[in-house]
Amino acid sequence: MGKECFIKCPKLDTQATRQFLEQRFIVAATENETLELALRNAAAEPTSDWAPVIVALESDGVYFLDNLASPIQAASIFMQLIDFLLLRAEAVTITEL
Repeated sequence: MGKECFIKCPKLDTQATRQFLEQRFIVAATENETLELALRNAAAEPTSDWAPVIVALESDGVYFLDNLASPIQAASIFMQLIDFLLLRAEAVTITEL
């Protein structure tokens, strides 16, 4: 169990968001079309069976799951994702699930 939220971003450009994620982070796609994310420079951190973050891109926003495996990585990924979305959207709303 982790911390879940939905980042509402009307008319999300899922393709541009996916490109951003692939350029910025280590990304692994899963069977249910979610993306597992980790920082590229996190090799020094202890490894875990869980990806630090899992996201799902939807037409109206991003589902974000912090697996609590690496709080520092999750916080950095969250901050960078929010910065990216704020540059492209009229409004961003974050709701804890």
